[in-house]
Formats: sequence, C-alpha cells, structure tokens
Amino acid sequence: VADRAESAEVEQLLGAVSDLRIARFLEDAPADEAAAERGLDQAAQELSVRLDSAPEAAVTVLVGHPLPSDPSLRYAKRTDEGPLYAVSAATIDSLAIVASATDLRARAWLETSREQLTKVQVERERTSWAIAKSADAWVLEGTEGPPPETAKVEAFLDRVTAVRAERFLEETGSEAAPYGFESPAGTLTVWLEGRDQPERLVVGNTPDGTSLRYARFESRQVTAELPGAVMDLLATTPEQLRPASLPATAERAPESGDAPAAPAAAPSDG
Repeated sequence: VADRAESAEVEQLLGAVSDLRIARFLEDAPADEAAAERGLDQAAQELSVRLDSAPEAAVTVLVGHPLPSDPSLRYAKRTDEGPLYAVSAATIDSLAIVASATDLRARAWLETSREQLTKVQVERERTSWAIAKSADAWVLEGTEGPPPETAKVEAFLDRVTAVRAERFLEETGSEAAPYGFESPAGTLTVWLEGRDQPERLVVGNTPDGTSLRYARFESRQVTAELPGAVMDLLATTPEQLRPASLPATAERAPESGDAPAAPAAAPSDG
C-alpha cells in the first residue's frame, strides 16, 4: 500500500513499539536446534525498525512462543545479535492492533483544519459555486447577494474537513464503471494554504444495498466508500451561508426611541 497514513494510528503503533523492552535475558548463545521449539525458526511475529542513528540498516526482532514457565513472556531474538531474550506478551499483543498496512491508511480526506482552507468549490447537477478567503473574510464567488455569515461558513468548512472514508476499495479497470466517476453525483475541490495543487473529491454512485457513496480521493488516487451524508454537503447552496433575512412583508419590531404610534381614529357616529 502506497498511501498517506493516519497520524493517530501511526502514533499509537510507534508508542507500542517504543514500549517493547527486554523483560529477561535467557541465554547468551542459544542452540540453533532449539529455535523451532521456541517458535523462532518461523517466527509468529517479526518486527523491523529503522533508527535515525543507523537508517541504512533495519533492526529485526523475531518473536516466538510463550515461555513454558511464564506464559506472560515470549521468546524473542534480534537477528543481528546472539542472545535470547524474553519480552512481554502483552506488549507484543498491543502491536497486533495493526493487522496490515491498510489499517494505517488515513481515512480523512483532508488531514487539516478549516483555518488552512483558502477556497472551496462545489459542483453538483450542472451547477457550480465557490467560497474563497479574501484577507480575513470569506466571499462567495460568482453569485449576487449579501456576503456570507461567518458562523455559517465556519460550520460548512468544518463539515468539509470532517469527510472520512468508511473503508477503502481495491479498484481495477474492470470495476471502475460501477463507481460512477465519469458522470459524478458531485465534486468538492479545496485549496489549502501553502499548497499549489488543490485537493479534489469526486463522489459517485451508491453501492447496492447501502446508503454509502463511492468516492475518489484524486490526489491520493484511491477509491473509498463515504457516508451518504456527503450528499447533504454537496447540496449546500450559497443562500444557506448568507444571513437569514425577514420576509419583505414582516413588521419591524419597535425600537427604543421610536415615536409612539398615533391612536386609531374613532369611528364616526353618522
């Protein structure tokens, strides 16, 4: 898998790796014929780490069976050293939180906050509109009317940065057609501060029997399934970001300082 990793997942994995310590020294020169009995000839787990101090060579640790005398420990041995060690089984188990590289893939479309966004363009059903940052304010491009309301814009941008994949798909040429990316249901394009190229999200069809949506993270060249709520995001209109206004026929509430209204004329007697 060649893709961006989820920061939180990587930090959790690195934390588990850094917690790995030698719990007990067992032998300085273990016999080779004992490797199979200890589960080190075909190790149940193999951990390779590259260090900043020696980036050209990986340190590889083989992890075998639990110790017969203490199941809370497991046999372990570095491939570049002779001694046999025991390590905590619980620490080794914590490394199993990552079953494969796919588990580390970043599910977030954008790993950023709204403060880093400089422009968002929405395209759906042959309509297109955009909102862009100008100095310290946001402006709606290509539309007439009052400027957008800051709180509404921020809520919209938070929804944009919150887009996350439910899962990733292994796309092949024969499978591409059902996704609906050639005639998408909508697209989101986002420009980020300090980057020349924008991020583009293409939303396609609905997988059979689900409320999800196929989506393409174009800069990462990956296909995913997103929650169906992404369509609500694409349905946002510029008018929804503008301040609410009273209908033209609505009466204005009296303010302090207004002159009192004249009394109604008395009905005529005759």
